[in-house]
Amino acid sequence: MESLLYLVSFALLCAGAASANPQVRVVDRRNGVTYDGLERNGIEVFLDIPYSEDTGGENRFKPPKRHVPRRESTVNGTAYGPSCPQQPGEWAPPISLGNITDISEDCLNLNMARPRGTRATDRLPVTVYIHGGSFIAGDNHDPTILPDGKILESVRNGWPVVRVALNYRLSVFGFAQSEALKSEGSENAVLRDQRLGIEWVRDNIDQFGGDPHKITIFGQSSGGLAVGMQIMGYGASKPVPFQQGICQCQALEPGITGNFTIDAMQAVVDYVDCDPNNLHSKETVACLRNLDMQTLLNASLATYSSDIAHNIGDIWLPVVDGDFLPAAPSTLIRQGRFAQSVTDGLVDARVSILPHIYSLSTD
Repeated sequence: MESLLYLVSFALLCAGAASANPQVRVVDRRNGVTYDGLERNGIEVFLDIPYSEDTGGENRFKPPKRHVPRRESTVNGTAYGPSCPQQPGEWAPPISLGNITDISEDCLNLNMARPRGTRATDRLPVTVYIHGGSFIAGDNHDPTILPDGKILESVRNGWPVVRVALNYRLSVFGFAQSEALKSEGSENAVLRDQRLGIEWVRDNIDQFGGDPHKITIFGQSSGGLAVGMQIMGYGASKPVPFQQGICQCQALEPGITGNFTIDAMQAVVDYVDCDPNNLHSKETVACLRNLDMQTLLNASLATYSSDIAHNIGDIWLPVVDGDFLPAAPSTLIRQGRFAQSVTDGLVDARVSILPHIYSLSTD
């Protein structure tokens, strides 16, 4: 019954979002950009806010480029944006209840929800959700993760929050691996997408009533793993754009330090015949970038096999690239190279995340 209610609610919300006029408006006082949103179920939502430029064409596999809206422009946040390339249709009900119909490489957008009547001066705590899906499926508006109930419950509890959900690249589009890609800083694109999205929240959430100094990132399954990677990002050589993290159900270091992803990459290159004998060449990367989105997606789907990975099937995973992930997670933990504290007297990040990080490895 609960699943049915989710689906009915989601269908109504999508139909309403597609046709309704803006009911909520936020104007960024710094650049005059207007964000139009909707009111639904007693909350306010702003949908399909781009945080990166298109990642297709010559930008495929590369780190995301920050989207900067034109001054005095309007961002239409009244309908959901496209999902990142993946198998259309349903994925794994009841874990996921969405029906993927609109996919694009121009998919790096976020959705925001806040209590009705929130003002820019309210400075509410912010939660940023990183969805799961084995890094091959999912998006930021699956019916199972809609924020309406959470926002209403936070208000009833007297602790109102703002909630953001990110899209990020998936499968070969997000975790393509080779020496040529490593040399141009283009491995671990998924993690770079997520970091840029969180930075957008840090830099802009105050205009929507959120507090950029009270950001908690959280995620489940591959989303939980991603939270751990964000905490260990760059070996703590760069400050993190959040204060707390919650990792749920993530323990895949053998895949991260193993050959799962490079084997998956070789299978895709073989399938599309992009010089399979020279996987690590720049020419192979150029060949993959010249393919249309559907051809590359079909190759990724056709070659996806749990035989590559000796686990439940996750084969597209973060890799040690010497940059975003400078060493194996267990090594970074032993060396203390992860976000351990934040400024302004806020909560020490270890309190929230360290027990979950250690689930990555006990070696």
